[in-house]
Amino acid sequence: MLLTFVSVTLCIVGVCWIIYDYFFSVRHRADDRLKDEFRDEMREHIKSSPLFREISSGEFSFSRGSLLVRCQTWLEQSGFQWTVRDFVLATLGLATLGGIGVFLVTNSLLLAPLGLLLGAIPAACVCRRRSQRTEMLTLQLPEAFSAMARALRAGQALPTAIHMIANDFPRPLSEEFTYYYEQQHLGVANEVALRDMIRRVDIMEMRIFAVALIVQQRAGGNLADLLKKLADLIRKRVKMKRRVRALTGEGRMQAAVLIGMPIVVLAAMSLVAPEYSRVLWDHYEILIGCAISQCVGAYLIYRIVSFEY
Repeated sequence: MLLTFVSVTLCIVGVCWIIYDYFFSVRHRADDRLKDEFRDEMREHIKSSPLFREISSGEFSFSRGSLLVRCQTWLEQSGFQWTVRDFVLATLGLATLGGIGVFLVTNSLLLAPLGLLLGAIPAACVCRRRSQRTEMLTLQLPEAFSAMARALRAGQALPTAIHMIANDFPRPLSEEFTYYYEQQHLGVANEVALRDMIRRVDIMEMRIFAVALIVQQRAGGNLADLLKKLADLIRKRVKMKRRVRALTGEGRMQAAVLIGMPIVVLAAMSLVAPEYSRVLWDHYEILIGCAISQCVGAYLIYRIVSFEY
């Protein structure tokens, strides 16, 4: 029975790996073509393109919208130095170990798929890290924009102000501005560098900042005043977000208790009175139904306490 489960698992992993390798090779070919034509053709295309239009050929547009590229962008936004290959290997490896572990403990192929949930750990870590990094960037942006506004009013050039943010501010904001500054230093067009930065930093205020820079370069305007107003706007949004979290704290605590209490009680019953909890383990359909109900309840509570503002 164990040999059958391991064989099926390895077959699934092999098929997934073949599919991944096929799409990954297509992406590499597209990247190679881009590297050959990036310097000349992309710059000419940018000069004649409107704001935030696709800035490359059809091959690049297809690659940019592919699942692999979106996954790589998601990993970059979290700050992890992972590739899509590393993420897929970690997910498949943990899922396989979880499935085999549950099968060895329960000796049941019906319960073995529950161990595959272990493969969700890498995705959960990336989501958590991405959320924390986004929050840190949001908190750092007001001071950064205020510092840039003061530098511009003092007569400094915009590249000097950006270089100051890259050198003086802590991570992760300094990393993003350093990367943006180095791209410009290497000859990448400003619009391309800004588009790449807002791809890595999925924050509305950063998009406004990018649009402001491009419009200011094309039509002129007082960039220092705009940066000051943008910094004030971000501070107000952060204040509103903290107030919302305070008002919805009770609902989030209720969700944590309602989700965690059944698990803790079941674990305590299994240790203190195993014969009493054996009924649930023998009729695992009840546990599966409870788990599904908990997931639905957690989602509904999350929708209640979370909203856009």
